[in-house]
Order: sequence, then structure tokens, then C-alpha cells
Amino acid sequence: MGMDDIDIELDEMELIAAAAGYHYYTSITRQPSRCISPIGSGFMNEVINGQDDFCREMLRMDKHVFHKLSDTLRQRGALRDTPGVVIEEQLAIFLNIVGHNERNRVIQERFRHSGETISRHFNNVLKAIKSLSREFLMPPPANTPLEILKSNRFYPYLEDCIGVIDGMHIPANVPAKDQSRFRNRNGERFPILKLAPQYAFHTQRDIVIAACVIHNHIRREERNDWLFNSVEEDGGAREESCGFDEPFDSQSAFSINEEMASSRRDGIASAMWNDFMNKWDEW
Repeated sequence: MGMDDIDIELDEMELIAAAAGYHYYTSITRQPSRCISPIGSGFMNEVINGQDDFCREMLRMDKHVFHKLSDTLRQRGALRDTPGVVIEEQLAIFLNIVGHNERNRVIQERFRHSGETISRHFNNVLKAIKSLSREFLMPPPANTPLEILKSNRFYPYLEDCIGVIDGMHIPANVPAKDQSRFRNRNGERFPILKLAPQYAFHTQRDIVIAACVIHNHIRREERNDWLFNSVEEDGGAREESCGFDEPFDSQSAFSINEEMASSRRDGIASAMWNDFMNKWDEW
């Protein structure tokens, strides 16, 4: 055997060794995490085709509600399938993050995608769900109610009255046994709302909007939603069992709104009193 033949055999052995090493490396790095099962497509398969309770726990909604939301986003063109991630999985990634306040690395292991892919789909779904806000978040009519327009006692003082704005904190005394039922109801379904996630302010704002859209979507599609019912039945015990029973600082929550409301109220009262004293015959 000549030297050329020996060199050829060595080259072949090196290639075989390199291939074996690569195969071993990839088989090790692709092993599922022992604490997270199943992974990737297997995870989605178990969520969609597995037990209902598992789907509720991971996606925070029933299967048919999830599929309806996926279909809506697809039909509206708000999201599209990509070569490696269909819309259902994109939405599941988003719901896993907001429904469990999971870190990007945890979602990477669960869905077997890179951090860039997870981040990109999170932002795409956030934008897509926010695009539904005009349909699912309907403010009250801006028209002044006839009861106010036809009454000299109310008009024009209350011409801009459209009801209580959602999000305004109003002082109220609630019995201790019922307080947990009124404490951050959306926060129970979306724990990310109860914490301070590491996102830019505009992203945090959009997450709140998206959570409200999803909340109303669930209300529309499933009136007997399991989580809504559990809160009403156990008075918030489920929330406390999840460790979200921190005391509610009512003073810091509504102090600014209370001051603004008091100033506005005093202004209206003063105008009404002056008109009553000077135009009492019109009342």
C-alpha cells in the first residue's frame, strides 16, 4: 500500500470521526430539558390535542376559544404562518409569556426556538391582538344622554358626562371577605400585569391593551369560562393560592385621580350653586 492510499484512508477516517462527533453533539444539544416536557411541536400537540385542563393552564383559555382567536387573526390578515412557526404556535408563545410571566429563555426551551424568534413572534402577536382593540374595547357613546340634555338642573354642567372611565380608582369600602374578588381580576389570568416586566413603556402599555382584548374575547366566546367561574365561586381563593395576595395600597392607587375628580366636582358644584342662586326660577 502506497503513501497516497494511506492518506486517503486517513482522510476518510477523519470524515467519519467528524460526522460521528457532529451527530453526538447535535443529539446532546437537542435533548429535552428534564424539567420541561414536552418540547416544541410535541408541546403544541399536547396543548391542542391533550387534556383540556392542560390547555387551560398553559394558554389560559379553552381550546375552542384559542382556535377562534387564531382563526380571527388569520382571517383578518393580522398574522401569517411562517416556514417554521404557524399562527397557532405564535399565539401560544405569546399566551405562555403573558399568562405565566415567563422569561424568554424558558420559552426557548419549551418551544425549541431561538431567543430572536421568540421575541419576534411575541411582538408580532402583541401588535396583531392590539389591532383588534377597536372591535373588542368599545368606549361608551360620546353623546350627552337625553336625561341630561333635557334638564336645566344637569345641563350644561354634566354635558361631558359619559360614565365612569375604566381604570379610574374610586374610593369604596368592600367587606374584608369580598376584597379579593375585586383585586386585579385580569391579573389572575395574566400574572404579567401584576409585576413589572422588563419591557419598554410602550410595550407594557400594549400588553395591558392586549390583555383586555383577550379578556373580552374570552367573555364573548365562553360565558362560562372556567377561570371567571372559579373566581366567582371561591371569592378569589384561587388567586391567593397562586401567591398573589399582596395587600392592596388603596391610597397610592387612587390619590391622584381622587384629587382631580374632587377638583372637577367642586367646579361643577360651584357653577350649579351660582346658577341656582341667580336663575332659580329656571330650575
